[in-house]
Amino acid sequence: MRPVPPPACGGLCRLKPAFQPLRYSVPVPPDGNQRTSGSGDERYLARRAGSVSLGVVFSRLTGLVREQTLAFLFPTRLLDAFYAAYTFPNTLREMLAEGALSKAFVATFAAVDQGDGREAAHRLLGRVLRVLLPVSLFVTVSGVVLAPQLVDLVFSRGAFDTPLPEPLRFGVETPRELAVWLTRIMFPFIACASLASLFMGGLQARNSFFLPAVASAFFNVTTIVFAALGFVAAPRLGLHPMAGLALGVPVGGLVQLFVQWRWFRRDGYRPVPPGGMRETVSDPAFRRVCRLFAPAAAAAGTLQINVIISRHFASAGTSWLAWFTMAYRLVQLPSGLIGVALSSATLPALTRAAGRGDREGFGRVLGQSGRLMLLLTLAAAAGLIGIAAPFVALIYQRGAFSPEDARQVSLVLSIFALGLPAFGATKLLSDAFFALGSTRPPLLVAAIGTVVTWIATRSFVVVAGFGHLGLPLATVCVAWFSAGLLAALLAGRLGSDASGRSHARALFGDVAGAGFRALPVAAATGGSAWLLVQFAGERLGPGAWAGAATTLLATAAGGLVFGFAARLLAPREWDPIRDALVALGERFGFGGGRPGGPGG
Repeated sequence: MRPVPPPACGGLCRLKPAFQPLRYSVPVPPDGNQRTSGSGDERYLARRAGSVSLGVVFSRLTGLVREQTLAFLFPTRLLDAFYAAYTFPNTLREMLAEGALSKAFVATFAAVDQGDGREAAHRLLGRVLRVLLPVSLFVTVSGVVLAPQLVDLVFSRGAFDTPLPEPLRFGVETPRELAVWLTRIMFPFIACASLASLFMGGLQARNSFFLPAVASAFFNVTTIVFAALGFVAAPRLGLHPMAGLALGVPVGGLVQLFVQWRWFRRDGYRPVPPGGMRETVSDPAFRRVCRLFAPAAAAAGTLQINVIISRHFASAGTSWLAWFTMAYRLVQLPSGLIGVALSSATLPALTRAAGRGDREGFGRVLGQSGRLMLLLTLAAAAGLIGIAAPFVALIYQRGAFSPEDARQVSLVLSIFALGLPAFGATKLLSDAFFALGSTRPPLLVAAIGTVVTWIATRSFVVVAGFGHLGLPLATVCVAWFSAGLLAALLAGRLGSDASGRSHARALFGDVAGAGFRALPVAAATGGSAWLLVQFAGERLGPGAWAGAATTLLATAAGGLVFGFAARLLAPREWDPIRDALVALGERFGFGGGRPGGPGG
């Protein structure tokens, strides 16, 4: 019987129904041995996530240095205006570029790359670029023109119309005026971020995770340099000291784009003529990217929509937006190390399992990611609550940042930490729907979540009178609600095995068991960190060096206790984490790998 060649659309025309098998081969793992049922993906999932985590560490650390620089140079009254202006291009980046567009492109690019070959995948990239470039430029111009209306729409609850103190004005009367001016400078960032997301998606689809994770470090370093230079030079030129910081945002996006484009070329990208617009529109792969992208823009941006609503209510009080944003930046460190890392490593593996029609492999990949997600995020949440006060003081409390600012940010951070497992679960479950080619359920959850966010935020901030502490509380509650609803909707799409046993029951039962094992691990991790903070804080006293020592000692204690507790109480989840740590050690030349393992 003659073999059936792969269809011209790379199997994409048959991908939409869940678990329809595609006619391309299973990729060979790094050791060269062919495996079945996605075992290679499962085996190397933690290692790939570890590679992403390594890149995220650099990105998040440079991001913290950027936030330290801003807190040192500018008081929170001015940072309110900057964070308001940065909301618009950054939200579009999270929702459209690095959210929906990147995920839709990864899923499609990976299938085309394996089904039709590299040239077809590069042709798809060229066609998406042809359409994306003018669209992103149109969005940029629209944002520049409509900046006053955008600021008035989101930040309209009074505090932004309060006049700035005379020493902070530099020709700008209110935070609203400053926010409009900064928005117009920063909006071109979205065009650079949109183009960079395609190259990031192409690298991830080929299991190259480190550079996409570390790319934002180049953006952070650029903004730090421009912020410092602008603070010194802008007043001499008759401009506001924040002009350099605002200019650094689009320039940083351009640097980020250039780095990923260069790396993608080194990975083998060569431009392939995409043909005319008619060929582009009729391409099944391009049409699938568009079909996934439109509804996924809302689904991938569920958390960002919640943040926008929170920032709207944050405009009711002075410094509320700065406190909220600074705490959110800090919680993004563990969220990126865990949630983004596992999500980036899991999506291509889920896509391949769904393409093979491998329900059991799909469930195993998702189950392993879910177990790791729960163990790590619960422990990180407990540890972050334990070290919140000295951590915030270490990062921010110097220069224009006051002790009262530090106290308020640490309170907001502690509430945000309660949502870490939900943030990670929402991202992971959305990826599962993307891999199945189904975007309606995440879109439905996003739409419901937006309504619930508005109701919850207004209830906590205005009705209950919690003030700025109601902002993170509402965000956390909605994140848990969204994760639960996504899980319920996914359960009906996983089917049953030959014996009639529900795949969903097996999957969620497995993950729930990991959650019960993770709870005592998290309690031990957070408790040890908190006790060391109390012990060291009394003996070391106040001061920057004392705060740094307290934070580092408490973090080290929590990490050691986590390792012992996880090995003892959650060995099933600890083994892949240990493998990932061994792989990272090998990357830096430490050790030779575990005997019997891939490096042994």
